[in-house]
Parts: sequence; structure tokens; C-alpha cells
Amino acid sequence: MDYHLPVKVTTEPRVFLAKYGKDSDVIKAYTKQIFDLPVIPNGNAKKIHEFSDKLNFAVQSLQTMNKLEQVNGYVNTTLDKLPAIRRDLVTVDSTWERWDFVKLSEALRL
Repeated sequence: MDYHLPVKVTTEPRVFLAKYGKDSDVIKAYTKQIFDLPVIPNGNAKKIHEFSDKLNFAVQSLQTMNKLEQVNGYVNTTLDKLPAIRRDLVTVDSTWERWDFVKLSEALRL
């Protein structure tokens, strides 16, 4: 099964149910999209913006399905994929170690 989902899709997760068949397959696809985000070693604004768009799409989709809490343990791993801006992101919030993906997405938008 191919779990790749397009980046700029504004369709609700139930549309993917028709394609992928089961909730679990759709959840795997969104989760894989988060796990497969590339490391952005520099401050390239365009690549960081693309990273943020992909993350936001997957996060919002999992949130819509009430399944986001299943992947929230991977926030720090995802944050580590942004070494050039990581320090800037975490210094604005002393509770960053407890962030979920919603908080990380918000921080990337700021």
C-alpha cells in the first residue's frame, strides 16, 4: 500500500477512506507523512515553509480524525529535523519539552 499523500490537499480524511479503505490505513499515511519530513539543515525559508505546510496538513488531518495523540510522542524528533531554527523555536516557550504537534505547528507559523 502506498502511504504517500499529496501536500496541498484540502480534502477531509473521509475522502481518503474511499481510496485507502480503512481508518488505520489513512492514519498510517498521515503519520508516515510526518515521519518522512526531511531534515532542513539550514535556514532556507522556502524549505521550512514547505516543511511546515506538510506538517500542518498531516496534523490537521489527524486532529480531525481524533488520532493526533497517537503521534504526539514524536514532536521532539520532528523538531530535531529543523536544527537551524530549533533554538529560535524553543526559546520563546519554556514548556517546549511538553509540546504536542499542534504547538509545534503554531510555533512554525509564527
